[in-house]
Amino acid sequence: MSLLNPLKLIKTSCKIYNNSRNVMKKSVFCLLIIFSIMGCCRDQIVSIYKIPVDQQYLIPFEQDAGLTYISQQNIAFSANAKQKKIQILEERSGPDSCNLWTFEVLKSSIFINIFELKFEFILSRGFNDDELILSMKRLFKSGSHQDYRIVNANGQNHFSEDLFTEIEINGFTFNNVLIFKTSLLSEINQVIYSAENGIEYIDFDDGRYLKLNR
Repeated sequence: MSLLNPLKLIKTSCKIYNNSRNVMKKSVFCLLIIFSIMGCCRDQIVSIYKIPVDQQYLIPFEQDAGLTYISQQNIAFSANAKQKKIQILEERSGPDSCNLWTFEVLKSSIFINIFELKFEFILSRGFNDDELILSMKRLFKSGSHQDYRIVNANGQNHFSEDLFTEIEINGFTFNNVLIFKTSLLSEINQVIYSAENGIEYIDFDDGRYLKLNR
């Protein structure tokens, strides 16, 4: 749009109000038009934070898959895993700012049907080049969620390779896994997670468990 068109619009709009007896209203109207036209700006991307390709392995499932979990009573329960996908999030420095920061977020999820247990796995970039954030959420039907954090992680689930560990529980041994816990009230003590399979094991506080059958 050329500068001529906005000026014509301003002139025409102000003429409409020339016959108004209220000079103050006329002036305010004209000023609002000027600021609305001259104050607009185009969005400008300041930085793009992409997840390194060699770190995307931390989120499992290249495609949708059916899984089976076994309980402490040796009962099998079906589950559905969703293919991981990248989403793009945008942030502004302020509500009126035209400066945008874009972030890649890599997500997948598992839903254990009969228990209505749904967990989402999220990998995102921090502001620093070498900063990755790996988090887990338990999602509820109501739309609320519980955040789960990696045990021993610094800050907001900042990931590092040395967080992978080995754990033995109820006679099962898991290698190269991450342990997630929530600080909120929950019947789940901990969730054992692997980059290959997602949830390997759910440890409930009453002695029950669900273990991935593979």
